[in-house]
Amino acid sequence: MSQTYDAQWGVNRALSRPGTYAVAPIEEARLDVPRAEWVGRPFRVLTVTSNKGGVGKTTVATNLAVYIRALREDLPILLVGFDDQNMIDRMFALEGSVPGPGVATALWTGNFDGAIRLGQYGIHYVPTSSCIGELKRELQDPLHLQRMLEKSGWRGLVIVDTKSDLEILTRNAIAASDQSIVVVQDQASLIEAEKVFAMLGELALPPERARILLSLVDLRVKFRGEDTPDVLAHLLSQIRNRGYPLFETFVSRSPKIESLYTNPEGRALSILHGAGKSIVHRQMRHLAHDVLRLLEPDRQVEATVAPAVRVFLKGLTPEAALSMPTNPLEIRRFPFLIGRENEVVHNDLVIHDLPPLQVSRSHAVLFEQGGRVGVSDCSSKLGSVVEGQKLGGAQGEVGPIFFPSYGGTLVLGTCNSPFRFAVVVEKG
Repeated sequence: MSQTYDAQWGVNRALSRPGTYAVAPIEEARLDVPRAEWVGRPFRVLTVTSNKGGVGKTTVATNLAVYIRALREDLPILLVGFDDQNMIDRMFALEGSVPGPGVATALWTGNFDGAIRLGQYGIHYVPTSSCIGELKRELQDPLHLQRMLEKSGWRGLVIVDTKSDLEILTRNAIAASDQSIVVVQDQASLIEAEKVFAMLGELALPPERARILLSLVDLRVKFRGEDTPDVLAHLLSQIRNRGYPLFETFVSRSPKIESLYTNPEGRALSILHGAGKSIVHRQMRHLAHDVLRLLEPDRQVEATVAPAVRVFLKGLTPEAALSMPTNPLEIRRFPFLIGRENEVVHNDLVIHDLPPLQVSRSHAVLFEQGGRVGVSDCSSKLGSVVEGQKLGGAQGEVGPIFFPSYGGTLVLGTCNSPFRFAVVVEKG
């Protein structure tokens, strides 16, 4: 029988029997990984997905693998990419590693044997395949990936980075997942996120299996009109109105992070190792901790990322105190939106201001990252004063500005505004 070796697929293609494939003779030792402490199947699956490109999906998937590995050194992590880009190889492939079967081969043969390899930072990964898109016309079983993982004997966490579509490969990833991170950057990607939650319904999976992560949100983007929300406040309001689960942290856009993927060596550096002093570093640490809490609700995750905190907002003036349901008010959900009565955005704290107005309809947002509390402006007209520093308005920066570890003062409007608050941070 006439055969030819397809180097790109890593399989022998039997020409006289189209669609028949056999594993090529590429040898690699099976991995002996420790047992994860999970009841039921011995692995957990985390999928990072979006039906829109350019939202930072692969950045989240690859760096989450690194951060979770740093948090849980006892937990084996396997990274699988369904995209045809080679970011995973550039970040994790060890120099001088022998070429072997990639993800397309594994999917075609229904077997991860020989495809899983150990890479940088102690992350296991499956090499990417530029021709993986051809599988969309061949695979039809939405449980194909789940059966492969069950057969592989993998014990640990599997992170799947999907392509920017909702076709059969993405459907496989979501069907196998214990949790899906739906990455949203803008209105268009939020509309696409609705399709992910619809897919969960089609697969008879609860909506809690997916959670939205705001990514690459540019806080400098402002809409016209003093009482219209900025992009962050607008997206938060839309997500809450739809009732979708949402991660408390978000991932900022950062030129520093983008620079990690362009260098003379051609490698991609992790945020943990290449931008350890950036705000995105703190955001990723916080996100990794949240993901572990979702995947292991019965396990006490060591708080090596940051200690738990309780945050209170206390009105320091009669006007501020009267705007609050209780004084002080414990903030139990972040991001926490503050502004006047607003038909467009549902504020968590509604300020009842009278002319001359100090507070805009969308004024400021409090958020917590890694045990630190920060505040950003929401396109307010007069801005705020944070620990004596101007935030927002005509002259101030949009933020974020972080409070000291114990908290600080927040004045909505000018320094003479009656809406003066204390942000109190207590260690849990």
